[in-house]
Amino acid sequence: SEYSGEYPPELRAEDALRSFHSQRLKVLMSADEATHAGGFAFETIPNAVEARAISRLIASDPQLVERKCWLSLQCRDACTLADGTPLAPLGQELCAALSRRTAFTGLGTNCVPPDIAERIISTLVAAVVAQRTAPAAAAAAAVDVTAATAATAAAAA
Repeated sequence: SEYSGEYPPELRAEDALRSFHSQRLKVLMSADEATHAGGFAFETIPNAVEARAISRLIASDPQLVERKCWLSLQCRDACTLADGTPLAPLGQELCAALSRRTAFTGLGTNCVPPDIAERIISTLVAAVVAQRTAPAAAAAAAVDVTAATAATAAAAA
């Protein structure tokens, strides 16, 4: 399911996926080392429902709202998430959900062929620009793909 986005029935609803990730975060946050963590990565996300659940979790969880977090999507091609969701509108939706965070938030991709990584990042950059220029986003969004772009480019090299 990591590369297809086809999860078992009990993990197909957004609330179930949010609870799934929330429970794991509670375990991580309870560890003594959590105070030293520079941030939390949610990587290889192939499913739009899961991406929405994670974005809402990191935008609202009091333990995460001030922490660096990033979300890396797994795509089947340059325009489509692994589960078939069009990437551009999902990117805009995720940016909108994450725009109220005060801590750095990255949006990028991983586990994709290098020949499509740059086009995926371009699509996500366009989503950030669209979100930042939208009337509801007059205050600059906290979402930034610059680091994700650099990390993806370095990984592809």
